[in-house]
Amino acid sequence: MMNAKNRWVWLGSLLLWACGTPTGTTNNMDVLDTSPTGDCIEFNVLNGRSEAPNHIHLYFGLHTCEGEPISGLDATDFMVFEDHVPVLQSESVLSRIPTTSGFALYTILLLDVSGSILESDDLSELQSAVKDYIDRAEDGHAISIGIFDGRPNPEIVLLYSDDKAALKRKVDGLTDYELVDSSTNLNGAIMYGLNQHSIVSELFVDPSLVVGNLVVFTDGTDLACGNVTTSCGDGYSNNTATIAAVQQSPMRVFSIGMGQETDPEYLESIGKDGHILVDSGAELGGVFAEVADMVNAASANLYVLGYCTPKRGGEHQLSVRVHKDDCADGADPCLETGSLDFNFSADGFYDDCDEELLREEAELFLEKNCLQFCAFLNATDLFNIPEHALCLTEQTGLDADDLLDVCDVASWGNDCDGCIVKLNGTEFQCGIVHQQCF
Repeated sequence: MMNAKNRWVWLGSLLLWACGTPTGTTNNMDVLDTSPTGDCIEFNVLNGRSEAPNHIHLYFGLHTCEGEPISGLDATDFMVFEDHVPVLQSESVLSRIPTTSGFALYTILLLDVSGSILESDDLSELQSAVKDYIDRAEDGHAISIGIFDGRPNPEIVLLYSDDKAALKRKVDGLTDYELVDSSTNLNGAIMYGLNQHSIVSELFVDPSLVVGNLVVFTDGTDLACGNVTTSCGDGYSNNTATIAAVQQSPMRVFSIGMGQETDPEYLESIGKDGHILVDSGAELGGVFAEVADMVNAASANLYVLGYCTPKRGGEHQLSVRVHKDDCADGADPCLETGSLDFNFSADGFYDDCDEELLREEAELFLEKNCLQFCAFLNATDLFNIPEHALCLTEQTGLDADDLLDVCDVASWGNDCDGCIVKLNGTEFQCGIVHQQCF
């Protein structure tokens, strides 16, 4: 079974084909419309499902009715009702599943390495700041690092990985970077990052469970196409089009500007979820740490709850409420206003409750079936997913044993018939890819 860490091995590297549905019975639940008012809590319901043997999974965001995110709750803070009757936590194994197991959280870091950065002492400060950002990222939160100058597309240093040591090694390697194009294609880099979200989202069953962040650092402005009013060609974009794309994107976008050559108004426009300006490289450490904390905080109100229902058939209504810290009126149970409500079917359910399986199923639901983890993307051609992929350890920083573990699709059962993956131009049935990798 794929865990949250290994999930991100693929994204920096895989060519994915999907087929079939998960083994077992899965019923997507019907959302019931509830609109709590007043002093209350609101659930932003993203998904929910019931699955044999008797497992329920709920994916949601939580905030006050004034829009403030609510984080830090655990399973004991929630109360589940089925058909208006409380479900005992001791009998249902109600669990809060780690956010990075149920959601795909990732960040693209795009770093300006044009001539002005390389010709100053600021590169070492930037490297140190980025490594601090990596250390602050949640376990299981994947990071992709790209660098840009004046070329049409960013150069990918390392694709989506949650291996912090590997990420920091790549950042250290920037010391030896040699400038290729002295211009600055800031807009093109941003457009690249925004386009990646649609690619990443296609790799999952439910795009609403994919949360992307784009963090852009620059010490200047777009010199390649910034104020041009006409098209500049593939890989380039003007300021107006880039700002519009940022505002329309579901990604959370943060901007960091350094020095007097930046355009504060522009950086505020593209940093719709946070923008910070500093005067020198000496301040970058604190700034990247602040942005990392903002990224973490923005995901802290996402929850995955899993539990085992006692129901063994029929249609049922499920509600989740949040316990209050205290109730002046002495009410029991003491609950906040506002609830998550679903209808679900328990047909065919039986008793086989497993807390670890609840977590594994949350991860499995996030990913599409027929994952072909040994089909690795050619990192030089990432703007468009290549037709052919490479099974090369140097693309991922993993050793051969790790790659073989990721390539093994035997645990996915026999529902992959007709699912094809291409390796170096040769098509293979997904069931035999394992033998073809090495």
